[in-house]
Amino acid sequence: MKTKKYKYRYIYFLGLFVLLIMFLIGYYKYSIKSEAIKSKEYVIGVVTKVVCNRYRESSNYIVFFYKNSKQLVNVGSANCESYKVGDSLKLYHNKKYDIFFTTNIDVTTELWSMIIFAFFFIVIFLYLFKPIRRRSAG
Repeated sequence: MKTKKYKYRYIYFLGLFVLLIMFLIGYYKYSIKSEAIKSKEYVIGVVTKVVCNRYRESSNYIVFFYKNSKQLVNVGSANCESYKVGDSLKLYHNKKYDIFFTTNIDVTTELWSMIIFAFFFIVIFLYLFKPIRRRSAG
């Protein structure tokens, strides 16, 4: 019976590992966006293509030229309709990762995801190491 109790602990370790990975992904996204905001390095690009899809958030993007190469910027579905071909855009540029963001960048989603994953990580971690109590025959 002892192995059965400890067998379930592996599931908790797997859960902790997944939560840690999700936290690190959120932190990575947060740090990239916050670096772009702090550097205040703007780039001006001319829009060559606008792709809007109402049903999928990740497939809304604009294509523009910067230094004679095509670049993509993901935009939200709410803002996608406002961009037109030929418009010039002011964009944040993170030189370290060579990523572009629109000026209405928001990091609260990443911040809240890090808080939620950290909370569940701590709860599962504390539950994992609590002492195993035997039920009294009663």
